[in-house]
Amino acid sequence: MQKPSKTTGPGSLIRGGRLFLSGLASNPKAKKFGTQFRPLQLKLKTAQGRVIEADDEVVDAQGPFNEIHFRASEAVTDLQLDATAAVRRDYRDPLYRALFPDGLTGLKKMTGKAFRGELPRLCGEIKKLGSDHSLRRHLGPLEELDKEWKGPAKALDEAEKGLATAKRHYETARDEWVDGLVSTHGLMTAAFPRRQAFVESFFPAWTQPSRKKGAPQGTTPANGG
Repeated sequence: MQKPSKTTGPGSLIRGGRLFLSGLASNPKAKKFGTQFRPLQLKLKTAQGRVIEADDEVVDAQGPFNEIHFRASEAVTDLQLDATAAVRRDYRDPLYRALFPDGLTGLKKMTGKAFRGELPRLCGEIKKLGSDHSLRRHLGPLEELDKEWKGPAKALDEAEKGLATAKRHYETARDEWVDGLVSTHGLMTAAFPRRQAFVESFFPAWTQPSRKKGAPQGTTPANGG
């Protein structure tokens, strides 16, 4: 029996398991060996379905998060333009360095989550300025964006945690599925010690030179026994 590699995708495993169970069911003498494996096939399929759902939830949560990220980026760009004018393009000025220690480019390169963390810092720096300073006008909009971002950020974080959990459950189901396949092979080998070709005919071949790597191929099980 050939075990699937770690890189064999879930679709290939599920198809291979379906072929395996179908082959067992078609042979009266082999049919009983599908009993212990069938629940593992269902568990793997369910776990993979949950991964797909969780991934969709992440994509859905990214929409509102990214929309506010875009607006926050625009707001910070406006702040940078006003700050540049305030320091007369002296980028070594302490005020400008306090606001943009790595320049605007440094902020633009940040991930959305990292960028969100910059909003409270920028607000804190602006609050240090006098009430009549020209940059104070940016404080309200930035604070509002920071507040508005909390809900989408929490939703995205929860969706990503859900996806990570779903992937862990899939890996557990996958390991159990492979162990079940190996166990079934052992049981069949013990039941048919002199018919190795017959036993092997039920198990998918996970690699074939003429097919894409990882795609399972089921052989037609022997009809006799």
